[in-house]
Amino acid sequence: MSDLHLLKERIARRDYTVGVVGLGYVGLPLVLRFGEVGFQVLGFDVDPAKVKQLNDGVSYIEHVPPDRISKLIAARRFEAPLVDRLRELKRPRLLFGTAARRRK
Repeated sequence: MSDLHLLKERIARRDYTVGVVGLGYVGLPLVLRFGEVGFQVLGFDVDPAKVKQLNDGVSYIEHVPPDRISKLIAARRFEAPLVDRLRELKRPRLLFGTAARRRK
């Protein structure tokens, strides 16, 4: 069996945990969509206030209803750790970075 075939099989079975770095207008909807189709998702951000709100099931983006977040938390398919926890991951499989502003 080829590596590509194995990869496709594992994706179809949702064997991978998906990580998204940056939970703004691009990252948060991306996290939610991956979770809604069955992947385990970690959404990383540097802002402790955003991380707390998300883990409490609160949305800070107007077009993202909080029930989408709450459903994934209840299903244990979503967690939002601070970005410094990235180093704890063992062999991350699928990781997406979103656009970020340069910090001064």
